[in-house]
Amino acid sequence: MAIIYDQQADKLQSGVTWLEQRAISLAQKSHMESKGFRRTGLMHISALHWEAARELRELATMHREEGQRLLASEKRMESRGRG
Repeated sequence: MAIIYDQQADKLQSGVTWLEQRAISLAQKSHMESKGFRRTGLMHISALHWEAARELRELATMHREEGQRLLASEKRMESRGRG
């Protein structure tokens, strides 16, 4: 499950890069968008995507830690059974 979360976070982050580049491009061409609504919207969406990617990374970390804890617990149980 952690791998899936990481993959989703990677997709979001690559999309954010495109959004931010587009917003920068619009800022450099102020004659195309004088009020900046589109640029502001792109930056807002990119911020939301960064937050979602961060949350997915946290979920991936949590799943990895839980998996390691369960494996360690299982190994302890096996070693007690043999002893």
